[in-house]
Amino acid sequence: MSDKNFIDPTEFLEKMAAHYNKTRIDKYCGGRFEVSDVIEAFGCADGFTKGNVIKYWLRIVNKLKNGEKVPDTDYFKCVHYIAMSWNLEKENNKND
Repeated sequence: MSDKNFIDPTEFLEKMAAHYNKTRIDKYCGGRFEVSDVIEAFGCADGFTKGNVIKYWLRIVNKLKNGEKVPDTDYFKCVHYIAMSWNLEKENNKND
């Protein structure tokens, strides 16, 4: 594998965590409730997270297909919703 294809997971995860923490505070925790908690309370979390994985993955694919630069944030958002979906699945299996 050439160096240009090497992915440093530490760097990616650090940047993703910084983006997530900033976005979460700036956009989603301004009110009394966190949006993801409300979505989960209405029983829509599974579909919401999987739908967002698909949305951001297709956004990445379409940008690559069109020769556009894909911002890091698109990758971060996709991975964030994958992690949310994984966590929901883990929590649901805990109750079985």
